[in-house]
Amino acid sequence: MANFDTQRQKAFDFCADATKQLITLSTGIIAFMVTFAKDFVTNVPGDIKLYAYIAWVLHGLSILSGIVTLLALTAELQPKQAPTNGNTTSPSIRGAAATYSGLQIMAFVLAIFFTVFFGIKAARSQSTPTPVQPVIEQPSQNNPTSGITTR
Repeated sequence: MANFDTQRQKAFDFCADATKQLITLSTGIIAFMVTFAKDFVTNVPGDIKLYAYIAWVLHGLSILSGIVTLLALTAELQPKQAPTNGNTTSPSIRGAAATYSGLQIMAFVLAIFFTVFFGIKAARSQSTPTPVQPVIEQPSQNNPTSGITTR
């Protein structure tokens, strides 16, 4: 393996740390949303639930691409075969790891967008009061005060 200086080592460390943080955040958000789903997912209309499901899938994609990013970083540090022609290249985070890391970041940002969008839509759907419908009852002989009431 060629020259692996401290700056390059730090780049690998920061990339791995950022990847682990996004994995942790996505896992925590999914765990929180699933734990409390009965409180805020089941009480909203089906079209709004779709946003929560999309957010869960995107968080899952973020987790999976983060794991693949860590595997790609590992593969870059220890390639399968050494070059036979004597040309050696330094390990780099620019390659498969950058592609999967970019996918993880995009999936995470979209997942956060859908999570927030779901929260706003769900809050609005539950805060709209149901209109009071007047009910006209026929006056009866037993209850002469009956008439128009509200429910």
